[in-house]
Formats: sequence, C-alpha cells, structure tokens
Amino acid sequence: QGSLLSEQDEIRQHINTFAMVQWRPSEKILLDGGLNLNFLSYKLETGYRSDSTDQSGQYNYQPVLSPRLGISYQHHKNHHLYASAGHGFSAPSLEETLLPEGAVNTELLPETGWNFELGNRGFFFGERISYDITLYMVLLDNLLVTERLAEDIFTGANAGKARNTGLELWSDFAIMQAKEQKSLSLNTSLSYALSSNVFTDFVDDEISYTGNRLPGIPSQVLNFMFSADWRGADLKLHYQFFGSQWMNDENSKKYEAYQLLNLQAGWLIKIPGDLFSIRIYGGIRNILNSLYSSMILVNAPSFGGREPRYYYPGNPRQYHLGATLYFR
Repeated sequence: QGSLLSEQDEIRQHINTFAMVQWRPSEKILLDGGLNLNFLSYKLETGYRSDSTDQSGQYNYQPVLSPRLGISYQHHKNHHLYASAGHGFSAPSLEETLLPEGAVNTELLPETGWNFELGNRGFFFGERISYDITLYMVLLDNLLVTERLAEDIFTGANAGKARNTGLELWSDFAIMQAKEQKSLSLNTSLSYALSSNVFTDFVDDEISYTGNRLPGIPSQVLNFMFSADWRGADLKLHYQFFGSQWMNDENSKKYEAYQLLNLQAGWLIKIPGDLFSIRIYGGIRNILNSLYSSMILVNAPSFGGREPRYYYPGNPRQYHLGATLYFR
C-alpha cells in the first residue's frame, strides 16, 4: 500500500564448475581433493525509482576459486581418523542486497572462508554404539550480517573478519535391538556442539567490535533423545539444552541458557483384514514449562521511545493429541 517506491527486475546467473579426485595409496589411507570455480553475475533493470536513479546494467562478482583437500586413515578396524581443509563462499541473497529506498547495494561482497576439521569416527560392539567427534575452525572474510535500519526494515552488510572454532560430538547407542517385529527395542542418541565465535576485524560506524563474540549463536547446544518401541507402541523423550548467547555486537546484553523437555507416545493399531491401520499419538511439549525465547532478534533497534524487542517468546507447556489413518 502507499506510493510506489521502486520497480526493478534482477536476473541472477550462477555457473559452477567443479572436479573431484580420490586416491587410495594404501588399504588404510584415502586421500580426496576437490576444486570448485564459481561465477556469479546479475542483470539489473530499473523500471521505476522514486528518485529517478537508474541502476540498470550488468554486474559481476569476482570469480571464486574454492579448493579442498581431505585425508582419512583407518587406524583400527572400525575407527577412522580424518582431517580436511577447504574453502567456501556464500553470495549475498536478493533480500540482503536491497536498500530501504528501493536501490540495490552493488558493493556487497560474497562471504568467503576457510574451514579446517580434525576428527574421528567409528563404532563399537557390532555397530551398537556409533560415534563421530570433530574439532573445527572456520576463518571468515567479508562476513555477511544483518543491519536493522528500522523496526521492519533491514539490509545486509559486510562485517570484516571472524573466527569460529568449536567441538561437535554425535553418538548413537542401541541399548536393546529388536530381533523381531514384536521385540522391545531401546535406543539413545546424543549430539553436542561447543563453539567460540569471535570478530577478528570488525569496525562499524567508527566503533570497533574486534575481539567481541558474534551475537545470536549459543555457546553450547545439546540434544538427547531416548526412544522405545514395542508391539506397535512407541515412546520418545527429547531433551534440549541451549547455552548462553550475546544479543548484540557490543556484547552488552546476554541471553542466559535454557532447557526444554518434550515427550511423545504413539500406538499403531492394525485393523483385522489389513485394509487399513490407525496410529494414535499424543504428547507434552515443554514439560518443564521453561520460560524461553524461540528467537532472538540480534541488535534489536529502539523506535518511538520503546524498549528494543530482543525476545520472541516460545510456547509454554502444551499438550497435543492426534491420529493418522493408513490405507493399504
């Protein structure tokens, strides 16, 4: 509604060329290498601009060359040590390039970075316990961040350099494996991520945020799942923990850690004649009735004398019940 500010068409063209090679110098060692070359250009046609500025033309990003090298070593029958180093990039989206007055930010650069990983994966006891543990570091350049200019107006901006380091762990444990359809099976799975994310070079409006933590990223995330199945009945318990996180570039506002617990149960009933079956299920979400925010608005602005809205509250404890009908 209201007066037309701008009318523009943008046509994006991506060209990706890539090659990959694998070499196994011995039975226990596997080497792989890759090379990706990306070309990105877009054609902009201005039909109308309220300020009569014409941005029509062909725009091209510099070609991005992204190599990768990895190695995997089988140091035990069921365990592999692996390491990799690779380059990647992320081009600005259409929304990130738009400016409030209807123009397009043609100076916005793709985010690029180097990723380094070192890890080990494998399994024990005939694959009943599987695991994967990884240490990583990502060095980012021309980091893409969101700049909120008004309560409902935002644009993208390049924020210098950042370093993301962390630990990721995943495991799955089949406590009891079902040998037949009517047997009891019990299973647990766990995933955990610990990260430290720092601006290594970021100056905005002559204010330096170098050395500050990146906002909007929890310091820890843990997911634990327990599931049980027996004779068509199933039970799932899901626990989540989210560590504290900063809410602004200044690191002056912090959102503390919180946890969630969910439960769901179901029962599959087969109707005689096998024409159809029905599954009845129900559960409780947020059993602990935790007060938490389902979304954090990073660098939330303040308008009209109101307090900045950093938090979008999550749902309190809730119950659900449902049924699904299956026809053969």
